[in-house]
Amino acid sequence: MHITTFAARAKTKRILANALAALSFIACSAAAAQDILRIPTSAPVNGQPFVEGVFAQPVGAKTDKPNPAVILIHAGGGWEVPVTSQYAKALNQAGFATLELRLFKNEAERAPTRMGYLQNLYDAMRFLGPQQNINPERISVAGFSFGGILALTSATSWAYERFGRGTGTRFAAHAPFYPLCYGYAAFAKAARATADLPADFMVRWTGAPVRIFAGGKDDYDDRDPKVCDELVSLVPEPQRKVMSVTLYPDATHGWDQPSASFFEKLACKGRGCMNRNVADAALTQKSIAELIEFVSAQAR
Repeated sequence: MHITTFAARAKTKRILANALAALSFIACSAAAAQDILRIPTSAPVNGQPFVEGVFAQPVGAKTDKPNPAVILIHAGGGWEVPVTSQYAKALNQAGFATLELRLFKNEAERAPTRMGYLQNLYDAMRFLGPQQNINPERISVAGFSFGGILALTSATSWAYERFGRGTGTRFAAHAPFYPLCYGYAAFAKAARATADLPADFMVRWTGAPVRIFAGGKDDYDDRDPKVCDELVSLVPEPQRKVMSVTLYPDATHGWDQPSASFFEKLACKGRGCMNRNVADAALTQKSIAELIEFVSAQAR
């Protein structure tokens, strides 16, 4: 493993407009065709002034052609839980560059607030946008559970205006996987501010397409298969026209993660109960294919 600075590569890439030129690359094995990146961020991650991520180019990509990209955000168990890599590999095969963020290694390292990680997400977008082989107008985001919350929230104008200023572009599409739809629906109904969110944060959206991938037997949503549709119904027009739900009726929370059962205070619509993640390999392949179909439609 060796380290090279971003400055060494800057001769062949456009200079970052916001002066995030301190990027360092940590090359992984050539067989993996991946780089572990350290992207400077204004919201330190576990005391470090950078957010780490695994970057991969599309398979067979030409360096003179700008490619679409997808930023992938792991679940609340941390990046050690194997979730995003299976999506990244398939996206690379489909012609997308990918950046798998590493916000925290495990649950013990996770910060108390979710919304603080939105700054890391937008800083990652700031990194990708100016790269000469990335199309800045075709950067999408997909997240899983905890990451799904970030992916969905980042579609609001509040998030973009607070954290995304200076990116120059907005995300082309948002794909939240099992993002606790009941919480968003409850917030939209109550319209009350919290320590993290203003009361009107769900009133204005960027206008980018959003597709929610949900399980009909998700314990977080109290196994309510209609709650994500309810959430969409509470979103004002015109955003509602570009929001959709892909429901897998028999899927639990985290069907694309290793099987696990654990008590979660946010489950059962906030009452607290046991949550089951039941791994489903066939469904995972289906959801991967449908994610590719969704982001590909925005990359044309």
